[in-house]
Amino acid sequence: MKLNVLNLFKIIALVFCTHLMVFSSKGDDLAKNTNAVDQTTISSNDRNILSEIDSDGDGDPDITDPFANNPCKFSDHRKEGSESPLWLYGDCDNDGIENGQDLNPNFPG
Repeated sequence: MKLNVLNLFKIIALVFCTHLMVFSSKGDDLAKNTNAVDQTTISSNDRNILSEIDSDGDGDPDITDPFANNPCKFSDHRKEGSESPLWLYGDCDNDGIENGQDLNPNFPG
């Protein structure tokens, strides 16, 4: 089997996402979002910048994501089409279908 750059990237992304899911899910019960920002203490300029930061690449900015370090958990503020390649090529529900192709990426089936 010949590996091209896209397939290699998919493999790296899948390994990274799997690693991230395993280690980030361990702390989910302890705290909702360790990256939460007190929105009352920041300026509107800073708020605009913060609204673009998405550490886990799930399309839900950290400022609204209750699980900012877990790409498989997000809020209703998630923006379709703004997910990172790592999230798109990952498989949150482990059903063998990449998140970007899966109609329901958090539920196997």
